Amino acid sequence: MVFIKAAFTGLVLVSLVGCKSSHIVEPVSSEQRVSQDAPDWVVSPPHDSRYLYGIGSSEVFGDKVRAIQQADDVARSDLIKQLKVSVSQSLTASTKTENDSAYRKTEIIVSSKVPETEMVGIERLDTYVDQQRQIAYVLTRLDRPKAIRSLKSELGQTELDLAVYERFVIGSDLLHDIRSLMPALPLIRKYELNLEKLELLSANDKAKLVGIYKPTKLKKDIYGLISQLRVRLEPKNTEAERLETMMTRQLTKLDMDVINTSDSELVISYSLDIIEKEQQKTHFILMNADVNVVDSSGHIITAGVLSAKGGAYDKDVAYKRALAKISDKLETEVVKGILDAI
Repeated sequence: MVFIKAAFTGLVLVSLVGCKSSHIVEPVSSEQRVSQDAPDWVVSPPHDSRYLYGIGSSEVFGDKVRAIQQADDVARSDLIKQLKVSVSQSLTASTKTENDSAYRKTEIIVSSKVPETEMVGIERLDTYVDQQRQIAYVLTRLDRPKAIRSLKSELGQTELDLAVYERFVIGSDLLHDIRSLMPALPLIRKYELNLEKLELLSANDKAKLVGIYKPTKLKKDIYGLISQLRVRLEPKNTEAERLETMMTRQLTKLDMDVINTSDSELVISYSLDIIEKEQQKTHFILMNADVNVVDSSGHIITAGVLSAKGGAYDKDVAYKRALAKISDKLETEVVKGILDAI
């Protein structure tokens, strides 16, 4: 489904390295043979209290430049893995609010709008290509103090950006309050990602984390407001009425209050067209839903068309599969559209 306001792709949890190849090999151990001209770090990385080192390798396969880049990606990944091993629990887990069901999908959608950046301070220190084994090696280095300073600077700026939302006074107009506070969610996500990195870098010195601002209350307040939204469903034809129960159940899981009265903040109206086909004794059910979401003033928040298909030897099974898919898409895309528009 492509909504008028926006389309979202993918979920972004935290990705700190580039793509890897199936031809990537592990760094050699001291027991393996290496060329005599191989630098010591190929077998044993340097040790330094200021820096953290990572080693990556990749088979050349005739393209040395590409192999070095792939080895660089692996070396950066190796650095991050070393950091994560020393951390037993994510700091940002403590910023999670209590009403999980209300913000689970919202969190995913917000995350997709915040691009992840690589850990600052990682540099390629050296490269080596073993001509005999046709393997490229890369040594990377992370300047821990420099990275910590950079992250604290970014966190400080984002904290200043969030200050205006922290001072916002919640009133009696629910939709207005949500619209006013919604821009804070991507900032909070950006802050949490940088806070995650700072924790990784400060695993052995928790004193660096003392006094760090956490947007816990602001985040909880915003998701709490979203969970108060009252939604009215308006199926436009008989086929659409079959979706009403599923839609109500799924929106209720998100703690949205589905009501039948006219005082809702949002109205979701939708029609459903069903096409049945049979091919080689298999039944196919194609469903097309035309959806509009409007606010209490009648302004269209988002609109679009989505489709789903179910197939099975049994016609009823095919129908139920298509119905479940279209219902899930409706719930997901409607929530995306609402959040982006608001």
